[in-house]
Amino acid sequence: MSAIRFTPLRAGQEWRWACKTCRACSVYNIALRVTTRDWLYILVIGVFLGMLLSSLGYVLLEKPWVDGALFGVILGFSVTLFSLVFISYMNKNVLPRLKEIHWLPLSVIFSFLSGFLGTLVGTLVGTLVGTLWRDCRVWNSLARLRRESSRFLSP
Repeated sequence: MSAIRFTPLRAGQEWRWACKTCRACSVYNIALRVTTRDWLYILVIGVFLGMLLSSLGYVLLEKPWVDGALFGVILGFSVTLFSLVFISYMNKNVLPRLKEIHWLPLSVIFSFLSGFLGTLVGTLVGTLVGTLWRDCRVWNSLARLRRESSRFLSP
């Protein structure tokens, strides 16, 4: 239970919080660290929620929910990829050089850009994949019709 409680630790002129057991870790040291495992969790959650919400939107628009699920996976992956790039760059290169008072506004800007650009690129890729998917279905339908018509027309 003592590992959960935090106690103040004096560091220079400011008070920082460290866990009671080790007194070495600091909230400021771990605030910028996002591990690969964290990004995998974010990817799974983003893809799942994108698939779920897009499927629901397609059902409400009376379109095939499978197309919505595919679009949601593409969208979730794209937003997560842009978040990975923007947030990792910000945490490693930008935030350590600034005062902590500027962290929140800058984080809001970088998060907005990652979501906006991820959605834009995901929509473009989804449109391209949807076009290819439709063309593939049209060609498969034409090939099936050709096979069926040749079966009926052959002597």
